[in-house]
Amino acid sequence: MQHGLLKGALLLLGVSHHHDGDDIVATCGWQAMISGLGYTVRNKQLHQRVDMKSLVEQRIVELQNCSVVLRNEAERLDKLRKQRSTVRIAAETEARQRGLGIAETDQVGQDAADSVEDLGPEDVALYSSSLRIHDNHVVDGILPLIRETSSLRWEHAAPQRIGCRMGRPEKSAPREMTPRSHTLFPIALEGGNQRLISNAAGKGSIRIQMGKRICSRCGKDSPFIRCHHRVLDDAGIPKVGETCGGRTDMKESTGRSRRRGEMQSVPLEAILEDAQLRIGMGRLPQQVKCVKELKSRNQTPEPIEKGLLRAKYDLPVFRDGTIRFDMSDVPVTHFTPKEIDVDWKQLHALGYTHDWEGNPLESDEQMLELYPQDFIVARNAADYFLRAAQFIDEMLVKFYGLEPYYNAANKDDLVGRL
Repeated sequence: MQHGLLKGALLLLGVSHHHDGDDIVATCGWQAMISGLGYTVRNKQLHQRVDMKSLVEQRIVELQNCSVVLRNEAERLDKLRKQRSTVRIAAETEARQRGLGIAETDQVGQDAADSVEDLGPEDVALYSSSLRIHDNHVVDGILPLIRETSSLRWEHAAPQRIGCRMGRPEKSAPREMTPRSHTLFPIALEGGNQRLISNAAGKGSIRIQMGKRICSRCGKDSPFIRCHHRVLDDAGIPKVGETCGGRTDMKESTGRSRRRGEMQSVPLEAILEDAQLRIGMGRLPQQVKCVKELKSRNQTPEPIEKGLLRAKYDLPVFRDGTIRFDMSDVPVTHFTPKEIDVDWKQLHALGYTHDWEGNPLESDEQMLELYPQDFIVARNAADYFLRAAQFIDEMLVKFYGLEPYYNAANKDDLVGRL
């Protein structure tokens, strides 16, 4: 038995079925499908109500004829466009040779192109009818034909979709700048080819271009949002790890350059040491990569502490200071807990209490309908998101003095949290 069309219809409509030898047995939901195929049930027997095959064949011939008409019209318009282009080029060339200006030359070319008459389709009524049939088929497919032959009301199951998505695995990856960086702090060429902050800090102070700001507390210049200058003790000696921390304001720029930064000396070694002490980082990560320059208008760097923590968790920074992971959406409406490697009990706690058939959720094999607000991440994103969550928690605690948010020790702790 050849049942490719029938099998496709069953799968497309979501009708429960199974194979029994050479036959397909539809267990439920088949009544509407056979009505759409032009059959009815009387005395437990199928009876053909409409010759659906001949109607479909007629529709195919009709669409083929429409395609020929539309293709011929497209070829005619293409020839007309080429002819007008040739005439326009010749007219513009002659106009330039006569010494006319740009605007006059364009007008001459346009007039010449318009002089080539568009005679329109050979049969306007046939073209309009073909275009209408083609457009309706693109939108509704074979649905109008089924509506004509069936006594039931037929509508699109999902004319539009919202939510119901997952990350496309082969297109998922961290989004990084080129070259890769951990912090938006400029060190020009002081960090070597790999732009390492440790190399630049080894030189003590470096001269780099950054925005000049004035501290509202101590009145000193500082490129940071919070003043980086160390507090002095009673003897006038700077205290390691204790900085002014006053809010700074941008200096008024006198130049006309788009960027407001100025070349200035920055005690990077001291700034880095203070940053390590503030977040309790004894040793620097093996590599902390900076940028060569800041491209923003004010050229204000971010706190170095953030870059140190990103490097600790091997997270790159994007040019706007964010941590990004790109995933392309692919449609998905249903899933099983086993497929996404999440225990059904966790999903039950998130509101997935019943499967798509209305049965209580009790196993990893049951099919669930994906809620619009949820999405399934790519498998290779789990570790990245875990490191990002741990970075955020440590930054909240050590840099901002707040409570951690995620408290994630493994990827399962992030289910339902993002």
